[in-house]
Amino acid sequence: MDGRRVTGQNRRQPVRVELGRRTAWLSGPGVAEALRLAGSPSMRCPKRRVWCCPVDRVSDVLAVVEGVQGRRIELVEAER
Repeated sequence: MDGRRVTGQNRRQPVRVELGRRTAWLSGPGVAEALRLAGSPSMRCPKRRVWCCPVDRVSDVLAVVEGVQGRRIELVEAER
């Protein structure tokens, strides 16, 4: 699911972001490409099966998602 590229059909699907204390988990089509374009360190979370990155780099990734890909962002949950 997360390895799909952004196309005209799935461009309307938001990128879902869940923020943790040190990690942000991202899901949706085009997330892997956004992480690469932002130059953020990332990996697939084996437990949640989504892409994750450090929370201090998520703003760079979201700028790519909104600016380059033209997509919406949906904050799912914030953990303190």
